[in-house]
Amino acid sequence: MLRHCPWLADNEPRPAGSPACTAAEEAVFAAMDRLGLNPVFQEVPFLGWRARAVELTVNGRPVPARAMIWSSPVKVSGHLRFAGIRRLIGVYDWPCFELVDDAGRVRAEIYGRQGGPAVPLCKLSPVYPVPGVIIGSDDMQRLMAAGGAAPAGAAAAGGGRGPAAELRLEAEFLPNAVVRNVIGTWGPGPGEILVAAHHDTMFESPGANDNGSGVEAMLRLAERVTAAPERYGSVRWRFCSFGGEELIQVGSEYYAAGREADGSLADIRLVINLDSVGVGEYFWPWVDAVTRPLLEAALPGSLPWRVEILEPPLAGDHYPFQRRGVPVAMLIFWPDAHYHLPGDRAEHLDDAKIEAAVEVALGMAREFLRRP
Repeated sequence: MLRHCPWLADNEPRPAGSPACTAAEEAVFAAMDRLGLNPVFQEVPFLGWRARAVELTVNGRPVPARAMIWSSPVKVSGHLRFAGIRRLIGVYDWPCFELVDDAGRVRAEIYGRQGGPAVPLCKLSPVYPVPGVIIGSDDMQRLMAAGGAAPAGAAAAGGGRGPAAELRLEAEFLPNAVVRNVIGTWGPGPGEILVAAHHDTMFESPGANDNGSGVEAMLRLAERVTAAPERYGSVRWRFCSFGGEELIQVGSEYYAAGREADGSLADIRLVINLDSVGVGEYFWPWVDAVTRPLLEAALPGSLPWRVEILEPPLAGDHYPFQRRGVPVAMLIFWPDAHYHLPGDRAEHLDDAKIEAAVEVALGMAREFLRRP
């Protein structure tokens, strides 16, 4: 099934900058080379980080928690105060409690995932003064009940003094970390279609779906494009396997900023981002005003999954291009019970979903090329 990415069957986590991530970059480079994409590496410096320990107790009871990436170390006790619903990475609206010390200072934030166990995430910047952790949805429901914040009233910020809590978070920053983008090119131009995926994962997740499935889909798409130059050869194609997507898109941001700086960003007419296309109950494409008609023309008359269309949020490897005015689309299936968790393994991938994403992406590209 994974004819371009058989290494996903190793089920090894690939956090940005790790030896496993480096090995994945080499494997993607080799696959692009076999497809005649003349790949190159682009080194991307970033601020690395890792958590060594996270311990959260509420009213003396341990609560499983995962640190938010780039959280500073902290050891604090105090009480919890419900802070309402807050948005993370431009996508998730999750309930949040603040951990307030005896002096009344907010020392940490505790977010509750909706519909699953605790997972690691990051904020939209690697610099923020208040460290944070994420707990599972069941624990957050218990916490909201204990803290006097019923789920029905979660949209209203505020709340009084809540349960006693203690948090110990041990973490370290890793300066001078490096991850690599792998960039393949095919076709003459002048316009350019950029197809994106990312090869890095969260720290303990093998990331077969998020986002090995997207890399596999991108390479399958490249295989079909290069095999039909009479159909797809009127533009330049750029196939980008980005590193560091899980760290607020450091790889794609670096690449997009470079294209903006050298004046070539305007050549990119369309970005199609393939992310987590191997697992899920429904097809969840994210499209803007330009790419929605392309999607609607590309969707087959019937899919065995329902389709829910969303405007692109402020997250994903399409976003650095989106915020610079380039038309974007992201293709994804959702939900994935193993999202950012050790269970995101190759045996859970559904090849039919990967193929469907490839076909829709190709259909969007054909519709784009057909239009003046």
